[in-house]
Amino acid sequence: MTLPVILAFARGDDAARGFWKDAIAGRRISDEDFAEAKRLVQSSRAVDDTLARARHYGQRAIDALGGFPSGAAKDAMVEAVEFAVARAY
Repeated sequence: MTLPVILAFARGDDAARGFWKDAIAGRRISDEDFAEAKRLVQSSRAVDDTLARARHYGQRAIDALGGFPSGAAKDAMVEAVEFAVARAY
């Protein structure tokens, strides 16, 4: 389960939480179910919040590298964080 689904579940009403329970159990697999899942995630703003959290924790990770000496290894770690935060979902 990913954070957008967790947030959409937590923010949903009883009907939405019922939908997510069925989806997680594998009882929601049609194209219509996928469209509903997408709608629920979008309406809960779960993706926006997930991206904000990724940026926040990514910056914390980069800041934590501040005590390490400059070099290829540090550059690679910073680049990995930046890639993970910026990649398309």
